Amino acid sequence: MAAAAVAEVASDVSGLAYVPVAFAEDVVPGRIKHVQAGNVEIALVSLNGAILAIGDICSHAHCNLSGGYLEGDAAVCPCHGAAFDLRSGAVLEPPARHKLPVYPARVEGDRVFAAVP
Repeated sequence: MAAAAVAEVASDVSGLAYVPVAFAEDVVPGRIKHVQAGNVEIALVSLNGAILAIGDICSHAHCNLSGGYLEGDAAVCPCHGAAFDLRSGAVLEPPARHKLPVYPARVEGDRVFAAVP
């Protein structure tokens, strides 16, 4: 993604700032896409027509979930098999014990935007 594109910011009535993180065509169903917004690493997933954004760093061993795989509504970490709910960030399978952050995401035109702190 071009540096100029990352500088664009949109906001909604809640006051959250949405930043462009990917092109919608790059978020492929069945795969986890790694993106970065500032210093926040995000895993994007297309699930049942919606694009979801969750923290990309496993809370157990700090591996990137984007290197793992999807199993239903869960992202499975490639290092030790911890699984996280894509909608809530909740731990579904150990060894992880702490949930992951989830980020509001939306598609506008051909771009995916995520709201990050």
